[in-house]
Amino acid sequence: MNIMTSLHELDLSNNILGGGTWIPYNLPPNLQHLNLASNSFAQANTYSISLMGSLHYLKSCSQSTIGKFGRLVGQLSSLTTM
Repeated sequence: MNIMTSLHELDLSNNILGGGTWIPYNLPPNLQHLNLASNSFAQANTYSISLMGSLHYLKSCSQSTIGKFGRLVGQLSSLTTM
């Protein structure tokens, strides 16, 4: 997915993705809006998310991943909504 450099919004919410696995590793790097809510990811692989310098909006309601996303706030200077 990281070759999709023109993709700016990705909504993967309510898809029952994960099944106890990690958030996808190679997300598109130029995303501005990313919604991962209402899935069943066991853990957050925040590496590809941490490289998204243009990310303004990130949504994930999973209690198991919210702590990892909280650590990203300092790395993502464009992030305004989490």
